Amino acid sequence: MTNTCESRPLSETPSRADTARTLPEADSNAEAVAADAVSENDIIIAVMGPTGSGKTTFINIATDYDSPVGHGLQSCTSDINVVKLSFPELVSADIYFVDTPGFDATNKSDLEVLGQISDWLNNTYQKNIKLSGLLYFHRISDNALGGTFTKNFKMFDKLVGNHFKNIVLTTTMWDDVDEATGVERETTLKDEFWKALIDRGSHTARFLQTKESAFEVIAPILAEVSKRETLLLQKEITDLGFVLRETSAGRELCSRLDHLVQKRQKELDQLLVESNKGTVDGDKMARLKNDYKDTMSKLKVLSSDMKAMKVPMGERLTRALTSGLRLLKQYPESGYHARALKKLTELSKNDTVIFVMGLTRCGKSTFIRRASGYPLETGSESRLDPVTKSVKIIKFDASLPNLGLDKSVVLVEVPGFDSPDKGPSDGELIKIIGGMMKEAGQRGVTVQGVLWIHDITNNHPYKGFRTLVDLYKIHLFSVLLVTTRWGASGTASESEGNEKALIESRWLNGVTSTAGRPVGKEDDDATGDASTWKRIVQGGTNITRFDMTRASALSVLDRFMAPNK
Repeated sequence: MTNTCESRPLSETPSRADTARTLPEADSNAEAVAADAVSENDIIIAVMGPTGSGKTTFINIATDYDSPVGHGLQSCTSDINVVKLSFPELVSADIYFVDTPGFDATNKSDLEVLGQISDWLNNTYQKNIKLSGLLYFHRISDNALGGTFTKNFKMFDKLVGNHFKNIVLTTTMWDDVDEATGVERETTLKDEFWKALIDRGSHTARFLQTKESAFEVIAPILAEVSKRETLLLQKEITDLGFVLRETSAGRELCSRLDHLVQKRQKELDQLLVESNKGTVDGDKMARLKNDYKDTMSKLKVLSSDMKAMKVPMGERLTRALTSGLRLLKQYPESGYHARALKKLTELSKNDTVIFVMGLTRCGKSTFIRRASGYPLETGSESRLDPVTKSVKIIKFDASLPNLGLDKSVVLVEVPGFDSPDKGPSDGELIKIIGGMMKEAGQRGVTVQGVLWIHDITNNHPYKGFRTLVDLYKIHLFSVLLVTTRWGASGTASESEGNEKALIESRWLNGVTSTAGRPVGKEDDDATGDASTWKRIVQGGTNITRFDMTRASALSVLDRFMAPNK
């Protein structure tokens, strides 16, 4: 094909009008190349966005190259793929389109995707190669701007930073919506979600599935191709020496992982509630078990990512999941069948009773709900009043190695000893608990002891310990301190510091208070009688963490029932 346009040097980049005039008549040549084939003077355009947003389709249409395209939400791009386009009539330098996987890829975790993108960006940046521009794709056919959209766009924003301006925010799939709906959604994107980037100089465009439209999309980048800048992720890792978890994108991913852990745990809770319904038939129970194992598998992947990112919770979650999977493998067919009891007279000699105690809003109800699957009401960050206002008794069948077969666990939840509500006083609670312990013993039911639930963000750990000492003087029992709400508020170092103080002086030794005065000569923050406290400790008291997962709760119970706790 002949063409009257002459090849132009890179310094004379084409305007949008030049692109439109040249495109219909020009020849081009495209080929797939290695990811490291780019050089300093090439025009490099990275294409990002969610899975299924049309990234690969765009590159195929723009270059006439036939890369595999995914269908629906199934991910096709699993690695960094680069297509080189030679277009001498338009620009002398080669154009390299860099196709990246979405953060919701079906065959890779978000951590793997971020790692791949980070490695490629920083490997090229270390060779003084900078991007010419970025395309971010969004399906205009999506009728909701949450979930996947929020995750992908937040990661993109944290990866790019505030100074990279050569961005084209591109909407796709216009054939799937009517014009009025599309325009309304486009306006929302521009006025709300994309406003900050647009104010910093980013462009917006529509991709209409034609080659002409594709080059209209990249025209702003080609018009300013000499204005290359550095992405925030490149500055953080290459220039500042950050590791991935310390970068803005890495911190965003850590936050996302924590959210996903909570989401998967809620899914497990719902599955357990369904499985405890007496009307569940065999087929549905089989499906519930499969769903449970599938969700546990997803949690295992999350824990691996968290550990790789060195999120403090990652290692603990891994241990909890390992324990939980071990229990599932050992007794794969066992059910939990949690139910609430009104009185201890409903117990049998095969039951093991554990009292769950602690201050108000420390997480007692949450622990029992996770362990048993029973849908107890639990508190929230915004709720100030206590959830538990009377003693609750939950019995369930747990497959714990240290419990034995044909045994049931009975968790007795006690209202908080510092409850502001008009419930039983501390003295009345001691009498109630003591009476229940005595009754269980008379009926030949095993009372394993007390799980004292402690909010690790609480920097007044002695509060409530005196009540425990007073109760122990009357009824000797084993005690396990269970710390909760790791990562709920404050910093990880503050929580670790609180735990260290518990281990070194306050809980296990029972010798000094935070003020350094002998225990037993202080106000209500003191633990109580020092000699009694030492007997509690010598009786097997120890400390463990509860990570808000069911596997973790079962691990706590199994440890408490071990011969040598």
